[in-house]
Amino acid sequence: MTRSHLAAALTALFMAAVPATAQSANDATLPLLTGRVVDRVSGAAVADAIVYVGQEDRAIAAGEDGLFQVRLKPGYYQVEVSRLGYAHLTTSVSIGADDRGLTIEMEPEPMLLERVQVFGDRLKSRRNARPSSVMAFDRREMVASAAPHVLDFVQSRVGFMRTACRTSASLTPCAYVRGQSVPVSVTVDGMPTVAGLNALATYRGDELHMVEVYGGGRLVKVYTVAYVERMARNEWYP
Repeated sequence: MTRSHLAAALTALFMAAVPATAQSANDATLPLLTGRVVDRVSGAAVADAIVYVGQEDRAIAAGEDGLFQVRLKPGYYQVEVSRLGYAHLTTSVSIGADDRGLTIEMEPEPMLLERVQVFGDRLKSRRNARPSSVMAFDRREMVASAAPHVLDFVQSRVGFMRTACRTSASLTPCAYVRGQSVPVSVTVDGMPTVAGLNALATYRGDELHMVEVYGGGRLVKVYTVAYVERMARNEWYP
């Protein structure tokens, strides 16, 4: 899809009275940008695409049906859309007060898309092989939560709270897990991090592909988008 075609498509907005998720009540009178992200070749919805509009540095998660919404003042905006397995899309658009809807077409990278799926399947098989349950959260869930960083997201979804460790031997924060204060190990892209839980506060949800939580919170594994893409392109799998 050319930039001119996308710009034409993006000059379409829906008016609505219900405020979008995670936006203030003061935004309720603004036009509601309603978009759908689709595969340019097949026309199918691109599930879990991440959309950035303007300079707010705030990610918006498209759903399984490729739909997303955000309220905006009329004006000029830069729109970016990303999803592993598709070419990153960036364009500048003019949005008017009476525009009515948009469709964004993403160019697929079939080989990369297949390899990302293989990577995800490998992680799932490894989780299923564990004797205890493992909680897994993907990029869309983290972005949709509007948590300011991944540590907040994990604490809210897993139900543990960061706390000081009872022994001086521990260099990183502990967490209350099932009523006990225990040390938490954190790996980033397969490598242990000395920052422990503090490392999770340095990432936004849109920067990660997936988070796995083992043992109720005793071990947290995070995989960045950049890492998963690099692994998939080189056919390296966990």
